[in-house]
Amino acid sequence: MKLEQGNITDSLVAWLVKYTENLRANGCQNSTITLYNRIINSFIDYANGYADELDIKDINRLFINSYLGKKRETLSKNTEATHLKIIKSFFNFISDNNSDGYDFNHVFKKINVKVPKRQHSYLTEQQVTRLMNTLEKEKSRRKSFIAFRNAMMVKLMLYSGARVSETTNVRYGDISTSDIDSSFYKIMIIGKGDKQAPIYIKKDTIDEEFRYLNDIRHYKDDDLVFVSRSGKSINRINVYTAVKRLLKLSGINKTGVHILRHTLAMRLAVRNVDILHIQKIMRHSNIRTTMIYAHSTETDSMSALEKLNNNA
Repeated sequence: MKLEQGNITDSLVAWLVKYTENLRANGCQNSTITLYNRIINSFIDYANGYADELDIKDINRLFINSYLGKKRETLSKNTEATHLKIIKSFFNFISDNNSDGYDFNHVFKKINVKVPKRQHSYLTEQQVTRLMNTLEKEKSRRKSFIAFRNAMMVKLMLYSGARVSETTNVRYGDISTSDIDSSFYKIMIIGKGDKQAPIYIKKDTIDEEFRYLNDIRHYKDDDLVFVSRSGKSINRINVYTAVKRLLKLSGINKTGVHILRHTLAMRLAVRNVDILHIQKIMRHSNIRTTMIYAHSTETDSMSALEKLNNNA
């Protein structure tokens, strides 16, 4: 495909179509494709302001920095870095696939966004206990499908490390007894990159909720386990809203659904579980992602020692 497909806007739009097709062909999840399209379309909107002046070949380091500078007014450093990463990926694709041999790689040299070291938020042991107590109170008080559904969802993410999208897509037929240890459920999920993988959770952690839900819904193998009261599929926002409410009821001033997954990793790290085992449980493709939790526990240890010295 020729690099230029008209003015700067026409060219970028045409390349975005090809780039999106490539993302789908590589098995990217719909949520990832939506994010990439949203950010690239934001860049195209910015470039459209120069449609009468510039061609796609005129995009240089100054232009990219100008776009980032404009976005910097409303974006966090982490989000700004995500914008740069995705736009760079988009132009790498164009460089690799245009028939004119035009290369944009030089444009992105020396463009960096300094991101502060990430510290994952997670629940303390006391907060985990309070959250579990809240789940039990909700089940006892409401005795409803929603209370038991929410309890099983939270436990699945907190004790197996399932991501939100993985949780909402679990079907009854995906759940079976582990052939290695019959006290565990083996749940086949579709993870990042649409790759199928097993996750494990102790049966007695979710058995009460699972039986209750099955008694009400009479699941067939292809039925989604976590659905609305009317049987419709639920999404990330539904889960976020439910978890936010439960955390608030537990007196926990923290938000987000991913905090449950982070908590599992931290609890394993604090118990000195081998980092490679944690990586496998969390299904991190890169060990550096897992090491964040190890570093966090070192920080926690030093904070504890600091308090000890202050009380001496």
